[in-house]
Amino acid sequence: MNRRYDVFDFVVMVGFVLIVVALGLFFVLQAADTFEVLVTLGLWVIFSFFITALVHGVARGIPRTEVKVPKGFALLAFSISGALFLSAWVIPGT
Repeated sequence: MNRRYDVFDFVVMVGFVLIVVALGLFFVLQAADTFEVLVTLGLWVIFSFFITALVHGVARGIPRTEVKVPKGFALLAFSISGALFLSAWVIPGT
């Protein structure tokens, strides 16, 4: 299995990350108050992490049913989401 990226793989990953960021900004701009913004960001971090891990594995040539999610990055993504959910609960909305 080839672990090195060629130019096409790099362009696909950069383009996908830019799309994920743009969609995240769209959802944040549609939110009405801070509670909705923080909850939306928390859900978006989890969703975008799993989709990016899948795209990363497929770009490396791994079949989509055999892609493994890295545990360290999963813990980081869920920690960030948990902090966003907790802050949405603690910080009062408008």
